Formats: sequence, structure tokens, C-alpha cells
Amino acid sequence: MDFVLNGKHYTARMEPSQEFKDISGLYYEWDAEGVDKINGADAQTRIAFADNISNVLWNDAEMMYSVYTPYGAL
Repeated sequence: MDFVLNGKHYTARMEPSQEFKDISGLYYEWDAEGVDKINGADAQTRIAFADNISNVLWNDAEMMYSVYTPYGAL
């Protein structure tokens, strides 16, 4: 799903999955990556500076989610 929120462009994806996996469709050499828990869900953040992309992936044990946007938009 592509959408604009408060003038910022985003792309979101989701699919049923009990396992953490990359569903973003993004194939970059990430310059910065982090792993965290968000409300108990496994989460990964990534930034590719040269391509101006930031991505968050998370899994709540039922669904896998991905949201990305130009990193300056976050």
C-alpha cells in the first residue's frame, strides 16, 4: 500500500507470518541497522543514506509488517 500522511510518502506491506522475515522488497546495502522490541514485537530498523531510504520491519507473532519512506521524512 502506498500512501501520503501529513505530506510524507510511505509504502507499507504486511503478510501473515509467525516468523520474522524481510518482506520489504528493498535490496540496499544498509548503512545503519538496529534491532529492538516494540510493544513486545521483534523490530528492525534500517537506513540507506545514499539511496535516502529508511525501513522498519516488525513481527507480532501473527503478522509481518514493513514500512518504508525517504529517511528525511521520518
